[in-house]
Amino acid sequence: MKYCRNVSIVISLGVVFLMATKYVSGTTVQADDSRIQYSGRINFENPKEPVFYWPGTSVTANFQGTSIKPIMKDSGKNYFNIIIDNNKPFVLACDRGKRTYEVAKGLSEGSHKIEIFKRTENGEGDTVFYGFVLDAGKTLLSPPSKPARRIEFYGDSVTSGLAIESDKDDQTPPFKNNYLAYGAVTARNLNAEYHCISMSGIGLMISYWPGIMPQYYDRLNPAEPNSKWDFKRWVPDVVVVNIMHNDAALLYKLDPVPTHQQIVETYVAFIKNIRKEYPQSHIICARLDGVIENGQEWRTYIEEAVDVLKTTYNDRKVYSIALPCSAKDRHPNVAEHAKMAENLTAFIKAKVGW
Repeated sequence: MKYCRNVSIVISLGVVFLMATKYVSGTTVQADDSRIQYSGRINFENPKEPVFYWPGTSVTANFQGTSIKPIMKDSGKNYFNIIIDNNKPFVLACDRGKRTYEVAKGLSEGSHKIEIFKRTENGEGDTVFYGFVLDAGKTLLSPPSKPARRIEFYGDSVTSGLAIESDKDDQTPPFKNNYLAYGAVTARNLNAEYHCISMSGIGLMISYWPGIMPQYYDRLNPAEPNSKWDFKRWVPDVVVVNIMHNDAALLYKLDPVPTHQQIVETYVAFIKNIRKEYPQSHIICARLDGVIENGQEWRTYIEEAVDVLKTTYNDRKVYSIALPCSAKDRHPNVAEHAKMAENLTAFIKAKVGW
């Protein structure tokens, strides 16, 4: 991967270069243009300045010309994957403030496609998107068709892709990459539109910082308790919940420590919250295989909760799966995420019929 800051990444004849963007000229297309395609929980209160919070948020457009420059304002901590014409992604490290990034130059004349994909989390701050600068006289084309299928993920650092590109479990922003996390890979495997609601360190009962997933799952802006997402705006066909890894590590700090029954009841209550918003969606309750705390393999809590949902609440569209993961005392790497995605993809095909 190529990284840059205070410079722009430029593609020319298939080669990646670094070049400062000193002058901006051309045709500006504002963010509210109907030919720009968005995906994710995005704040459109000001349509000309949509705000990105969650990992996996993306912008896609088809365009004419030999270059394209997205205009964004950032905290200076976020990283994005840039995908031009479905080629291998490269990385844009955002600078602080409002900047124009020349991410592609010297392309062949004709039509091209750009995707901008948020690798990092809300912990790195918000990003405001203002639109694109194209070659003078060029324009956007009709957007690509969105997938008919939809899949949404709720999770923690594993779902976010924390430290996924580090051999030493480096948890700093450059080594986060939601694009290669099992959820995003599964969505691409199934040709499904992808939403990701995940935060490193979060749990259902206790987190590494104040706040738990039942307080965050329904937020548009995760940093604002009163910023609520309208679940009717985007209804997934499949929801995957992969959480409680942090509960397993931290539960002993609660006083009193929850009982086995209370853990199961807490999980059941959270899935019922999801079911209330999505009455017809398939809900898959996932867990990394082999996580054991205090002699208890935590997947059994989830399996018991799913059994309660099926028998007590007659929920016939809820399932449990243990995803294979060989990572011990570290976060899964790219290969391990790919294996998890392979198993989850097969599971969804079998249960949902995709």
